[in-house]
Amino acid sequence: MTALLRPNCQGGGVAGASNTQKLKIFSGRANKPLAESVAMNLGTTLGRVIVSDFPDGETNVRIDEDVRGRDVYIVQSTCHPVNHTLMELMVILDAFKRASPFRITAVLPYFGYARQDRKDMSRVPITAKLVANLLTTAGANRVLALDLHTAQIQGFFDIPVDHLYAIKEIVNHIRTLKVPPEEIVVLSSDEGAIKKALMYQKRLGGQIAVVDKRRASAVKTEQAHIVGAPVDGKTVFIFDDMISNRRHYRRRRESGGAQRREEGLRLRHPRRALRRGRGQTRRRPDRADRNHRHHSHPRREARQAAEPAHHQRGPIARRRHPPHPRQRELE
Repeated sequence: MTALLRPNCQGGGVAGASNTQKLKIFSGRANKPLAESVAMNLGTTLGRVIVSDFPDGETNVRIDEDVRGRDVYIVQSTCHPVNHTLMELMVILDAFKRASPFRITAVLPYFGYARQDRKDMSRVPITAKLVANLLTTAGANRVLALDLHTAQIQGFFDIPVDHLYAIKEIVNHIRTLKVPPEEIVVLSSDEGAIKKALMYQKRLGGQIAVVDKRRASAVKTEQAHIVGAPVDGKTVFIFDDMISNRRHYRRRRESGGAQRREEGLRLRHPRRALRRGRGQTRRRPDRADRNHRHHSHPRREARQAAEPAHHQRGPIARRRHPPHPRQRELE
């Protein structure tokens, strides 16, 4: 991610532009540690922007420094709570648009609503396209995304999109595990992820298999069987960008009979899946021996620290309001 930003830091500005167009990096509250890490690698610090909430939950943004003529990058993952972080990003974009920067680039390590990228049945929205339109209208001139759920999401934007991949870093990490190539099976999570699985299989060696997956609802999937290489006694690597139901991984293992080790390699999410229901958290894929991730999605502790109080989940004691005076008289 820093590779695309680094050239603009040299000489204090964009190539061929004046010195006033110096790069500035700002961050929302979704994943501030990642933004600080990017800024540190570029030899700079985060810009000053104050993001807070009104008592009723509305987002308030104030830019605390001059950005006129600057090349602005805003780092914000639209992760849980998705609607709040997405709205926060749009408010931040609008604030910067009205501050007259040279260019605004929205850096999205995790792109929310990516799963809703097509009409798979009648009378459903294509929400990924809607989000693309919202970001453009809010003021983004360019988008920098990491490991999109599907590559065609780039076509939903009417502005330039830089799509980055973490495949080199993930592959280098896997090689440190010293697994012989003849024991490796790269398991595609579904038929739509075959191309991604082939990219990893080409670099790691081994064989490839595909899970025959059918989605029954937004939170329930059904697997019939595994197609391709046998996984019995093999080291199975699953490269997936999001996990919202650990039963999905348990059924993969049961249908394939893998007896040695199943690696749940998730490119975005940490050792938990997407939150579901009333704050319930799926800790890790069932029976997966190891989880590896990069930090484009915030850790649970960092996310809770940045999460507005009205969005934080947990046991809340029911409050009994005192009876109205007139009610007491009637009693």
